[in-house]
Amino acid sequence: MTVLEKLTLAIEQGHPNETEELVRKALEEGVDPVVLVEDVMVPVMREVGEKYKKQHDDITKLYEKVTFQLNDTHPTVAVPELMRILMDVEGLGWDEAWEITTKTCAYTNHTIMAEALEKWPVDLFSRLLPRIYQIVEEINRRFLIQVREQYPGDEEKVRQMAVI
Repeated sequence: MTVLEKLTLAIEQGHPNETEELVRKALEEGVDPVVLVEDVMVPVMREVGEKYKKQHDDITKLYEKVTFQLNDTHPTVAVPELMRILMDVEGLGWDEAWEITTKTCAYTNHTIMAEALEKWPVDLFSRLLPRIYQIVEEINRRFLIQVREQYPGDEEKVRQMAVI
């Protein structure tokens, strides 16, 4: 069984510690992060959505039955991917998709050093995952509006807190 097959199985079975370890191993073995997203995360999220829709007719209540627990920075692309699914596949508007996404995704970070957090070069990210990058840009734009409201005139704070 390949590391990607093991990773998919660990995600499907809900083993977060094993999943995190397998993501690191895949990246260490040179697996392209795009492959992790497109071949592992997207199919798992799609499958979860399909299972949910078979039993429930209202996708807007997804968060009542489903939680995606994101540990550290590796799986956080799940946020814009869920937004993409809700908007592009399910036809929801931004605000409704964002509300569902923020209620469905939970995030835990045990890394306290900024240099240990995963960062993707913007040119690579925008080229390999253009729709996901567009969504991240919009998340960043809306987030920075909130930061500017909370810290008026503090552009250094805005720069430090920017997603992109």
